[in-house]
Amino acid sequence: MNVQMVCLADQYISHVNAMFPGSVHDAYILRNSSILYVMGELQRHRVWLLGDSGYPNLSWLMTPVRNPRTRAEECYNEAHGRTRRVIERTFGLLKAKFRCLHMTGGSLF
Repeated sequence: MNVQMVCLADQYISHVNAMFPGSVHDAYILRNSSILYVMGELQRHRVWLLGDSGYPNLSWLMTPVRNPRTRAEECYNEAHGRTRRVIERTFGLLKAKFRCLHMTGGSLF
């Protein structure tokens, strides 16, 4: 299963999309989720999301620079990675709390 999840800096989960199998690419899930509409509305409020390199770089979706050439791009990628750790910790907490979500703890199916 491929899960798209959005959380705030305090790990508050604000969006989950778990409708697609694991073979589906992240960009496809994004194109077919309500996040496109929600973020289109929030853009005028200067709201951005961070995504990993599986997502396209959009006006409201910040992704890492693929091949950083300058120190500024390297610094951006470092800051992006530190900030994105929030969602990774959130996934980790969910998997620890609900062992059936973790591949070593059982299965929902």
